[in-house]
Amino acid sequence: MSKHILSVDQFKDEDIFDLFNRTDDMLLNGSSYSSLRGKIVGMLFLEPSTRTMSSFAAAVKRLGGDTIGWSGTSHMSMAKGESLEDTIKTMSQYVDIIVLRHSEKGASARAAAVSDVPIINAGDGDGEHPTQALLDLYTIADERNTDKNRHILDQPTTPLTHRDIDGLKILFFGDNKYARTVNSLKKLLGFFEGISMMEENLYFEPESFTGENGGEPIVKQEWDKENFIINLSQADVVYITRLQKERWPTGWHCFSNSASANHYAKYKHINKYIAFNASDLKWLKKDAIILHPLPRTDEMNPEVDSDKRCKIWRQAKNGMFLRMALLKSLLS
Repeated sequence: MSKHILSVDQFKDEDIFDLFNRTDDMLLNGSSYSSLRGKIVGMLFLEPSTRTMSSFAAAVKRLGGDTIGWSGTSHMSMAKGESLEDTIKTMSQYVDIIVLRHSEKGASARAAAVSDVPIINAGDGDGEHPTQALLDLYTIADERNTDKNRHILDQPTTPLTHRDIDGLKILFFGDNKYARTVNSLKKLLGFFEGISMMEENLYFEPESFTGENGGEPIVKQEWDKENFIINLSQADVVYITRLQKERWPTGWHCFSNSASANHYAKYKHINKYIAFNASDLKWLKKDAIILHPLPRTDEMNPEVDSDKRCKIWRQAKNGMFLRMALLKSLLS
C-alpha cells in the first residue's frame, strides 16, 4: 500500500481485499488492539464534516492513539495568509499522519508533495473521497455476502471476494456530477466484472432553467419517472447523494440572491417531485440495499430509514472500522 492515500486509483485488487479482511478483524477484535499507542494523528478539516472527521477520530482513539488538529481555518495561520503547503509542512513535524479535507480538488496531492508524513485524502472538492468509497464498497460486499457468521466472534467465516461484488447493478441517484463520493466509487467498481451503473442525475445545468432573478425557476428538462422505476426495480444497490450546491458553478448566481434563495438552496422542483421516499420502496428488490454517504437534505426522506434494506447507519459505522484498519496498516 502506498505511503499516502490520495485516490482509489492507487489501489490494486489485493490491496482492497486485504483492507476488507483487516476491517472484518477490526469489527470483531478492534477493541483489543493498541496499534497506535504513542502515535498522533493530525486532523485538518478545512471543510465541514461530521462522519469522516468523527469516525477517523474514533478510529484513532480505539486503537490507542491521539489526535490534534482543527476544523475550519479561523483559528489557524491560514487565516493570516499562510499557504496550504506551509501548514502541512509545519504540522508534519508534530504528527505521524495527517488526515486532510479541503474544498479544492487536488489539495491532497499538493499536501503529499511537501509532507514528511503520510497524507490521507478525506475529501478534496469535487475530486475524490477514497476512504468513503472503500467503506461503501465494503458495505456493499458485506451485505451481499451470504455467510451468516461473518460478524460472530470465533465462528469460521470466509473472507469477502470478487464474487460479492461482480455483477452488481447500482443506481446512482443524486448529484452525480459534483459528488466526489460517486467519483471515487465508480472508479473502484471498475476493478470488477459485469458491473452495471445506472444514473438518475438530480443536478441540472443552469441553462436547463428559465426564469429571471426572483422569479419561479422552471426546469426545461423533464424527469423520466418511468425510466427511474425501471432502473430502481433492477438495482442491487441504490446509492443516494445530496445536491452539492456548494460546488456548483457560478452560472447559478442568478438564483443566489435573497429573493430566490429558497429556490437555489432547496432546488424546489427536484426535491418536491423527485426525492426518494417510502413510496419508491415498492419498486425495490427484496435483497436490494439503500446507501447514502450523508449528510442528507431533501433528496431522501427519513421515513425510508425504517425499511430493512436501508443500510445508511451500518454504512456510517463501517467507516470507523475500515479507517481503523487503514490507520493500522499505515502506522503499525
